[in-house]
Amino acid sequence: MTMKRNVLILVVILLSMVFQVANAQCVVKGKVVEQGTGTPLAYTNVVVYALPDTTFVKGTTSGDDGSFEISDVPEEALVRMSMLGYTSKERRVVGGGDMGDIPLAAEVTALKEVVVKADAVRFDNRGLVANIEQTPLAKIGSLNDMLGQLPFITTDGKDVKVFGRGAPIYYVDNRRILRQEELKRIVPSRIKKVEIIMTPGPEYPSGTESVIRITTIRKQGDGWSGMLFGQLTGKNRVGEAVFADLNYRVKRWDFFGNLQYAHAAQHERSEEHLAFGKRSVDSRNDANNKMSQMGGAMGFNYTSDNGVSAGLKYDYMLHPKQNVCRGTAQTESFYEGSRRLERSWDADYSIRQNYHLVNGYYRHEMPKRRLFQADVDMLHINGLYGQNKYFVKERKTLLESNHFNSWLYAGKAVYGFPLWGMDMKIGGEVSRTRIDADNGIVGTLKTAMSSSKSVSEQNNYALFWDGYVRLKDFSLSLGLRAEHINFNYYSNNKYDADASYTSTLLYPSVVVAYTKGSNRVSLSYDYSVARPTYRQLNNSTSFVSDYVYEVGNPLLRSANIHKLGLVASFGKLKIMANGRFSRNRLLTSYFPLEQVDSVLALRTINLHTYKSLSFGAAYGFQLGAWRPTVEASYSQQFITFQGGKFDKPLYKASVKNMVVLPKDTYVFFNILYSSLAHDGLNNSHQQFRVDMNISKALAKNKWNLNLSVTDLFNTYSNRKWMQTADVLSWSVGNNTMRKVEFTVSYSFNNTRSKFRGTGAGNEEQRRM
Repeated sequence: MTMKRNVLILVVILLSMVFQVANAQCVVKGKVVEQGTGTPLAYTNVVVYALPDTTFVKGTTSGDDGSFEISDVPEEALVRMSMLGYTSKERRVVGGGDMGDIPLAAEVTALKEVVVKADAVRFDNRGLVANIEQTPLAKIGSLNDMLGQLPFITTDGKDVKVFGRGAPIYYVDNRRILRQEELKRIVPSRIKKVEIIMTPGPEYPSGTESVIRITTIRKQGDGWSGMLFGQLTGKNRVGEAVFADLNYRVKRWDFFGNLQYAHAAQHERSEEHLAFGKRSVDSRNDANNKMSQMGGAMGFNYTSDNGVSAGLKYDYMLHPKQNVCRGTAQTESFYEGSRRLERSWDADYSIRQNYHLVNGYYRHEMPKRRLFQADVDMLHINGLYGQNKYFVKERKTLLESNHFNSWLYAGKAVYGFPLWGMDMKIGGEVSRTRIDADNGIVGTLKTAMSSSKSVSEQNNYALFWDGYVRLKDFSLSLGLRAEHINFNYYSNNKYDADASYTSTLLYPSVVVAYTKGSNRVSLSYDYSVARPTYRQLNNSTSFVSDYVYEVGNPLLRSANIHKLGLVASFGKLKIMANGRFSRNRLLTSYFPLEQVDSVLALRTINLHTYKSLSFGAAYGFQLGAWRPTVEASYSQQFITFQGGKFDKPLYKASVKNMVVLPKDTYVFFNILYSSLAHDGLNNSHQQFRVDMNISKALAKNKWNLNLSVTDLFNTYSNRKWMQTADVLSWSVGNNTMRKVEFTVSYSFNNTRSKFRGTGAGNEEQRRM
């Protein structure tokens, strides 16, 4: 009752804030345009300084039409307009008023001479901001390779991680991106800036570790615009991807769409050794993997002259019915050193999946920095995963099929306004999720597995508040999110009271920052949860071998995480430190299966406590055409499991090299090292690798050619081993990181749609 009363009080406070009126001083407004053409300049930085001491007061950016409006301006002020690629302009203003059109002149410096300056990558209140437009980073062929050049960002050619904060979620032009396929369509040449948020505020889903926000270049003008993108990927098989984006703008309307097709292929070999009790098992696998997918999107957007915009978008993705893996497996088992069983089988894995997402939004930008936005989402995913195994000597079969049908309905509303000198946001979010899973097991091979059904239903209600204020050299960000969750679980058509639960929690966050010249230090604290995916909550059992079953765990609970962070910038030196304490952290390991003592269950559990520390530093400098960034980091986890300690620290070092050559040619050459360390319960082998990227721009940047090589010398090792009280395991295979990609993209008229839907129920979409 106490928690519910606190939430009710919070709701009353948030709603009452909407009706408060700030005491305004003066209002300054204007419109930034390009000198000579009159083209509006969107996203121009507009900063107000108090006179006569030029103390910073506040700042904003111009809208899509180049206009801006700033309230609470001192009687006498200096207004500065600046944008990368244009000469900055300052104007003295007395008593506020309309400044009219403010023309900025394009800098004479040619694009090929524009390089990354020391201030192109800087820290703000919640993380790192990098200007990409008109820098060599815009010439890199893929988004992941470009992100890998930024401080405290690592990538293996596929996945991106933020140091100390794990895998990020992505927003492009305020819209949440849920599928990795969408990110492949974003080429750096169309990116204006990237923000990497290390301390996400309460507006983001609880459990969000980090956020990458991408702002693309949106030029004005009617007519057609678009991009064609093609990519060849070679690992030990060749894959390809093709994308086409088109946008047609007429006056206030945008009509847009895209089509995509991708095919991936790879040959894998692996070996694994397991020892438990008096038994040991050796396994060898050889598989050819392949997967094809196709999809697209279409939608429209309307933007009025009074700050109102609205739009609707439909995304579709299809994995047609196909065999995604075909291979062979062999196992040998020993009991007290004597061979007991030798078995081999042929396996086929198949998939069929349909993905439908509809997002609609309404946005109203009002005077005095007020903003209202509402989003509604509907997501439907259904399909089938199948495994068909034929055991050669026994001439027996085992067929597993997992039919799933998932629905999500979500809505979100946000209102932003200034109050008492603070920029505030309040909002609410609601979502309803239902996941139906039918796991069938048939065949002539006798196992301890059986068919199962499950239904997961969740209702999530959230309210949040976020405030930001700047006082001379200090700034403060405060946030609070309240969530009420009702989760119901049904196993084999029966309600499971042990797996179901209801919870109400508050998640606070705070960031305090101090800025003086080029030096900046910020401290942060936030509390969040990490919820298990619906796949982990499944009650299904899957056959890995005669001695290993993969088993779901409906009794999993959310992990509760407390995080402390330090971000500092002293000129070219940048420092990050993180500490976290977690209860109920999700951990996957082998456990003896209760029903059969000769079989291990690969299962996810809740670890009682988890702690970790991390510290990193980056320093960038320039020597002629060579611009290196040197990074070093230390991180360590503290896990106690079954009486053993898993706390071997990880040390990393890297040199990220960028070389600017004549004729719009750029070379990126990265050297990376990581030590032997614990990763969860696993011991990860030490790694050394070299990545290379060569980019060439043609025809005034309309054509971009890019060749990237991950793990140039094939030195990466995926060898891992684990030792717990119950199990010893090690594995090794040819599934290396080495990869070659050749990318060609062609862009014409960078005008993009003005669709600004942010999505709703994003955390549930990720879990699905």
